[in-house]
Amino acid sequence: MRIISKFKDYYDVVAGQGIDMTRVFLRETQELKGTFPFPGWEDRHSWRRISQYPKIDHAVYHSPYSRGGTQSYELGYIYVLFAGKLYGGLALKDKRSGPKFNEITYYWDVDSWQAKADEINFIGRNKLFYNKNSETEAEECLRLVAIKGDEVLSSWAIGNKISIAVACEFYSKDREDYYKINPCLKDLNFQKVLDPFTAYQELEMWVGGVIGQNPEPDEVSDSVKIQQHGFDKWSFRKHKLDNK
Repeated sequence: MRIISKFKDYYDVVAGQGIDMTRVFLRETQELKGTFPFPGWEDRHSWRRISQYPKIDHAVYHSPYSRGGTQSYELGYIYVLFAGKLYGGLALKDKRSGPKFNEITYYWDVDSWQAKADEINFIGRNKLFYNKNSETEAEECLRLVAIKGDEVLSSWAIGNKISIAVACEFYSKDREDYYKINPCLKDLNFQKVLDPFTAYQELEMWVGGVIGQNPEPDEVSDSVKIQQHGFDKWSFRKHKLDNK
């Protein structure tokens, strides 16, 4: 598969091992308004139902060691739809003053998030104040990073010919929902979810076999084939002047 793009991503190294020129992936980054069409995604009122797909945009963490309740971290969600499969993770923004201010780190599995939660003393035992159910903030975080390869949005991706889409949000009352098409995944540490070979292989099959199925070309007549190769009506005939 030939990748046409203005940037290099982590899985591009696999393309150097051999390129199928018949498959082309135009990796152009776009930002679109809206959200992924998750089932029940917008059905969240003050009483809040637990959704299969968590939307962690409510958690602002204050360190117990901060002075005057100074915000230390802001927690958000991140979803990557890659080759028709959904992967969930957590995005942690550092709000402490210093060189790492507003730096975002991404966590894609239970172990890495649990280690970070222990490091920053993120307990998350309190129930969500608008949640009637017993699930805690910490449990919802763990449920989010457990989403791996869900095909719930596959039909939507096929219908819109989407190969890669990313939604990543933190809480904001005034923000508009949006998602990005074909962003750079190495910036999101996504190589910890799919290694370069697996990512390239799945993307190649998706682009060439799922959303890139081209109709069979029309049968070309013999006369057209002759013209395309630079021949004319005399090319295969013996002219009367040839022997003179």
